[in-house]
Amino acid sequence: MAKLDNDVRNLINHLYFEGSDTWQNMMDFLFSPDTRPDAGLWLEAGPNKDQVQLKPETREFVIQADAQMKNLPTVDFVLGYPMTEERRKPGAPRPCFLAMPTKDWLPGVQRVIEAAAQGFDCRLSVDNAAPGNIMSQVWQDIRRSDVIVADLTGQNPNVFYEMGLAHALGKPIIMIKQKDTDAVPFDVRSYKYGEYEIKNLGALQAWLVDAFRSVPRRYSFDRP
Repeated sequence: MAKLDNDVRNLINHLYFEGSDTWQNMMDFLFSPDTRPDAGLWLEAGPNKDQVQLKPETREFVIQADAQMKNLPTVDFVLGYPMTEERRKPGAPRPCFLAMPTKDWLPGVQRVIEAAAQGFDCRLSVDNAAPGNIMSQVWQDIRRSDVIVADLTGQNPNVFYEMGLAHALGKPIIMIKQKDTDAVPFDVRSYKYGEYEIKNLGALQAWLVDAFRSVPRRYSFDRP
């Protein structure tokens, strides 16, 4: 069965530059002879005996996918969403991931975010009670999401980690933080963010309504 692993990646990278080669030559850098059946889906016979080369469509996919990864991915990143899950139907809420520190003020701010997120279903990472590796679950939730809301108040490491995962997938991120708290770090200071006060969450909700309305549509039927 064809699959993608370390050897197949190295093989594709090699053939992208060499054009074609023999398995005998390529075993100099491959770990396993299993690479031959593993990579079968991506290859075709080369111009000379015993040689193989990338299928044209494989080569084109490599070029296009790598071009999307030269800079931080955007919402057009082809692997930003799971391709083997059924697409969302018209009228179904858009998934939203909440990256927030576990503090006493979290429930109130979460309620405000959910009230502002019309047409979205917001999921908080700490609410995930499913068994298994928590970070794999977080990764899956972020990958399924149309937008991430990250509260940078207190510069919580988990929040920044989850925001980093979202950046790597090209997800839009709505950043917020409480006023009179630590400044936004230099790495993300160029991104727009909203400041709020716990005593005036109404202003935060109004700001978030506009922020959610600006989230790029995944499907043509999504409300702009």
